[in-house]
Amino acid sequence: MNNRYFQLLTGNNDDHWYATLDDEGIYVSFDSTTAKNSKAWFDRIA
Repeated sequence: MNNRYFQLLTGNNDDHWYATLDDEGIYVSFDSTTAKNSKAWFDRIA
């Protein structure tokens, strides 16, 4: 979508999450009223 926000494909039927890239890395945000941190961070693989 652009250099900061993009689609992360999760299956073979066009399912996807919207991911964000910032100075801390790549993450997917989830709406949650109970969790303090509603982001799933991805590890960097060298």
